[in-house]
Amino acid sequence: MLFEAGADMVGFNYEIYDPQLFDKLCSGKVKDIENGVPGHTQYDLMIRHIVRQYGMGHANANLLAGLEPAQSTVDGIEHLASMGVIPTIFVFVPLKGTALADQRPPSIREMIYIYASLKSITEKFGVDTYCAGCCRMLVNTKFYDGMQPTMPEVTEDDLRHVGLPPEDLYQAPPVPFQLNCAW
Repeated sequence: MLFEAGADMVGFNYEIYDPQLFDKLCSGKVKDIENGVPGHTQYDLMIRHIVRQYGMGHANANLLAGLEPAQSTVDGIEHLASMGVIPTIFVFVPLKGTALADQRPPSIREMIYIYASLKSITEKFGVDTYCAGCCRMLVNTKFYDGMQPTMPEVTEDDLRHVGLPPEDLYQAPPVPFQLNCAW
C-alpha cells in the first residue's frame, strides 16, 4: 500500500541484531511482530518481500550502535546488506531517567570499526548508503546532499589525527560489552 501511494522506500527499526538482546530490549516487538520468537524472522520476511517486489535500495533497516557488541552490529549490517537492504546505523545515546540511562554509548573506536565495516560491506553487496539529506544525522553519510557520492575511507592518518592508534579497522575493538539496564 505504501508503494502504491507513492513511497519509494520503507524503513524498519531493526534496532539490535543479536536475538537475545533484541528479545530483552525490544520485548514488545518480539511479542507483537515476531510472535514471541526472539530474532527478526518476520522483519526479514517483510524486508525480503520489498526487495523481491521493488528491488534493492527500496528498504532500509536501522541498527543502534552501542546496544550490542560492535561485532554483532557489523554482523547485522552484513545480514541486512546481503538481503539488498540499506543498513542505517544510529548511535545509541543514553537518556537520564530511562532504563538505559547507565548504558555507555559506543566508543569512538567501536564507531570507526562499525563505519569502516559498513563501507566495506555495502560496497561488497552493491547496496547504497542511504539518502544524503537523511544522512546528516546518521553514521553512514554521502556528505550533505550528495556532494560526495560514496562513503569516504577512514585512513590511518585519520586515526592518528584524532589521537587513536592506527589499528586494523576491520578487527572488532577489544572492548568488553556489558548491557547496563535499570530494570
